[in-house]
Amino acid sequence: AAALAVVLLCSAAHLVNDLVDLPADRRNRPGRPLPSGYLTPRVARNGALTSWLLGLGLGLVSRPDWWGWWLFWALAGPGYSLFAKGRPQLAAVWTATVIGSCWLAGAAENGITTREWGVLVALIWFLVFRETIKGIEDSRGDLMGGYPTCAGRFPGTRWGLWLLGGPLAGLALFRMLNAHGMAASLTAGVFLVCLGGAMIFIQTARLERAHSAGSLLKIGAFMGVAQLVVTRIG
Repeated sequence: AAALAVVLLCSAAHLVNDLVDLPADRRNRPGRPLPSGYLTPRVARNGALTSWLLGLGLGLVSRPDWWGWWLFWALAGPGYSLFAKGRPQLAAVWTATVIGSCWLAGAAENGITTREWGVLVALIWFLVFRETIKGIEDSRGDLMGGYPTCAGRFPGTRWGLWLLGGPLAGLALFRMLNAHGMAASLTAGVFLVCLGGAMIFIQTARLERAHSAGSLLKIGAFMGVAQLVVTRIG
């Protein structure tokens, strides 16, 4: 029930985002459901409100002790579109913090140690890096839609990307060389390769092929999940 509540709140947040993006998408992505007319704004608004109310209500019923988390997630999802969109640096940190908070809520069940705080910092750092690269990939469409872009603005500069990606690469290398067991070492190695590949693509490829960097980081993110599982089992 708690997982379904999170899905519903995420759905509401994405619908709000699509509604806010509608004027830009009419120019930038006319084939999407809302700008193409396949989905009407009224249906999207009703769907967003219904998903939001159901998600918040189900969450409070299924895990009343998480009431603070449910309120935070319910406000932070739509809040991204209303306050962070158009502010590239804030948007990256906002997204990373919200996703990181989902992991933190679960980690807090058994008490948060220094190690868990370290994982949270690494997780948020990686997500800020990933969102920055995603912003660079989407820069052409954002500019067409009238949004500012992080491309060419710190941390979306060459040095900014190295400052974000360098510590992550060092952490992955350390983990790979000091992991206990082949599985942990292998997943860390794949993460390192994905990270390096993303850095190369985003800084050398033409803009229309820069999406490959984001795809590599998605693979790297799943390696991070595998690291958590392997560490827990070990």
